[in-house]
Amino acid sequence: MDNSDSFLNKTLQLSLGYWAVATGVFGAVNGTLYILYGKHVFRTLIQQGPISITPLTVASVAVVWLALGIALALLRSPAFRASHGITVVCTFFVILLYTNILRERTVYGDVGDYIRAAHNLVNHVPFHQRYLYPPFLATTLVPFLPAGDEAIAGLCWIANLFSLGLFFVLLSCTLVRYGFGHRLSALLTLGFLVLNVPVLRTLGYVQINLHVANLVLIALLCYPRLPILSALALALAVHLKASPIILVLPFLLRRDWRWGAWFTVITIGLVCVTLLPYGWRPFSDFLHNIHNVYAANVLSFRENSVDSIFRCSAQFIGIPLDRVSWLIGITKVGILTGVLLTLARVIKNETFMRTNHPSDAVHNGIPVLMMFMLLGSPLVWEHHPVFVALPYLLIIKQLTTPSEWVAYGFAFFLEYHLPTFDFFPWSFGRLLSPLVLLVIMYVTAKRTADGSLWHLLAAAKQFLGYPENSNHTSKQIERLSP
Repeated sequence: MDNSDSFLNKTLQLSLGYWAVATGVFGAVNGTLYILYGKHVFRTLIQQGPISITPLTVASVAVVWLALGIALALLRSPAFRASHGITVVCTFFVILLYTNILRERTVYGDVGDYIRAAHNLVNHVPFHQRYLYPPFLATTLVPFLPAGDEAIAGLCWIANLFSLGLFFVLLSCTLVRYGFGHRLSALLTLGFLVLNVPVLRTLGYVQINLHVANLVLIALLCYPRLPILSALALALAVHLKASPIILVLPFLLRRDWRWGAWFTVITIGLVCVTLLPYGWRPFSDFLHNIHNVYAANVLSFRENSVDSIFRCSAQFIGIPLDRVSWLIGITKVGILTGVLLTLARVIKNETFMRTNHPSDAVHNGIPVLMMFMLLGSPLVWEHHPVFVALPYLLIIKQLTTPSEWVAYGFAFFLEYHLPTFDFFPWSFGRLLSPLVLLVIMYVTAKRTADGSLWHLLAAAKQFLGYPENSNHTSKQIERLSP
């Protein structure tokens, strides 16, 4: 161990010690005050800042302080730091960034729809029209109802922040699984999350998108070594939001009946979580709300689905909205056809995963089908592109020509960087973006060689004095960015 490693180890050990002492003092002082004077003493000690929500302010500080302690504890180990240090630092930075942004927000939406649906279950009344999710989400919130709606909203808010940290780790690990190096994966994920409108909107509305995306990534990471856990994760994702059901297709194409059996059993088991206490009615309500999806959602220029572009156009022209239903259907069939053609090409050429393992069909197919999760939905709000983070990053591996990089750059900018606005038809750039990415996927899927970024990284490796090697495979890139 050289002097720099010794200095860093002592610094981190000392920092963790200070953190622990400060935490202990804080807990002891406030615990003593609580015992002596009761919880009302904190009303005197805590002031409400201007345009602030005091519970969320306190929660923000707690989340950041706890994240700091966890980061210091993980980085203290030299072995762990060498392998995962950059991921820990980047994850902490992302949590720090978004927690401080969200601390300033005073109005949160959508989470109220989840809580209201839980009340609907308890009161044995139909789900309200805005609840467009399977009953499982509302069922999981029922046990928390005695704590009050504000407490449940706060718990969901905190859960979303930790889900963001988990999303960083899982997305970075998934990129590594696809052949990206550890450091490159962490830096790409950091670049993706540090300025990301869909993530910001997801957190601002306390949406469940990050939880769903995390479960899908877990299903990918666990397959094929842990088929039961993989099936459980995807089944949970489907019960939180129905659209991930399309991701089952690659498992069926591979004829992995063992995984399929576990998925079926777990899915039925999760149905029973709601079925046993509340019967079939919640499922009937869910199907009714999906069938009448437009009833609770007025036309909005920021809602970037295929349905919306046709319906908004019909409204602008002045024709009845129901007359464009056949156009919506034909367009979605065309998109599905394009997705399936791309899926076949990607699986055949092993575009994203090339390990010569039978499970490659699943890992190559799911990123393509994620695009239809987005494009096939009747409602695509600005927070939904969180679901397609993986394909937007994986395609970087395939880009070669300047025109591909330019098309990808504009698509990425439209999807993740452009602020949310309502200006027909220009705000539908977020619909154009995934269509452009799907075309890029199809065009580049015929290649079996890695793209220009890999060659640039290899050239940088040589520039820094590393031995020259002309074979730019994924494993060599992993060594390039360990």
